[in-house]
Amino acid sequence: MAFAGPNGQPLLATGSSDGVVRVWDPLADVQVGEPLRHTSPVSAVVAFTGADGQPLLAIGSSDGVVRVWDPLAGVQVGEPLRHTSPVSAVVAFTGPDGRPLLVTGSFDGVVRVWDPLAGIQIGEPLRGHDSPMDAVVAFADPDGQPLLAIGGFDGAVRVWDPVADAQVGESLGRGGPVTAVVAFTGPGDRPLLAIGSSDGTVRVWDPLAGAQVGEPLRGHDSPMDAVVAFTGPGDRPLLAIGSSDGTVRVWDPLAGAQVGEPLRGHDSSVRAASFSRCVGFDQVMRRVARGRLGSRA
Repeated sequence: MAFAGPNGQPLLATGSSDGVVRVWDPLADVQVGEPLRHTSPVSAVVAFTGADGQPLLAIGSSDGVVRVWDPLAGVQVGEPLRHTSPVSAVVAFTGPDGRPLLVTGSFDGVVRVWDPLAGIQIGEPLRGHDSPMDAVVAFADPDGQPLLAIGGFDGAVRVWDPVADAQVGESLGRGGPVTAVVAFTGPGDRPLLAIGSSDGTVRVWDPLAGAQVGEPLRGHDSPMDAVVAFTGPGDRPLLAIGSSDGTVRVWDPLAGAQVGEPLRGHDSSVRAASFSRCVGFDQVMRRVARGRLGSRA
């Protein structure tokens, strides 16, 4: 998970099966502070901003607990937030009154909304999935109303209004078990969702219209575990998709076309991806499009 430290310094938080989360300065290639320790494997990490502007991390683990940390001070903030089964997803979003909120999903198919600074659950749990969920994303409708898209092993993605505790429209999804969901902005500032599944495809949906946009993005030979959206040159939306074949492919989701050659170098599954715009980003993307990321030309 990428987040900004003091003075906008880029930092990374990485979690592992030993229950430890470490914070890194990726430019200096050094660990920052002491490890943040849980008592069971880490299953989800998300960064958000606290009331006074400091970065915070919400870390979910297989013991059903989500803990909030100040990663720079190395201290836990407040009491743990608890599920009754392993936590599979954690997402942060901004509530209608501007306060940070967390959404946590678990293997029992239940999603809960929390005020992490107050340490309290908001409203009733969101129920409706009949299987474990592995993907949750927060986005806003054109009026700025926060919405959630939640995908599960049953192959369905449901859109929820977390304030009203109500599902919005019909379920989305026509592939295998959902492994990743990401939101991005389409034409006319309309929200779109990219939904990855275990059948190796990514489908783009208009969640408000309940309609699939274009044809599925095909090219991976194995299930995908990571999808990230970002803005490319010319402000066009792009997707970076990582899969268990060890490759990452960049796609133009509106054109339905792959951009450049696959990015290779991993020896095993790509389980996570993040995006941060850097100096020279446009030049890097031009090299990706030409299939020359590893060259200096």
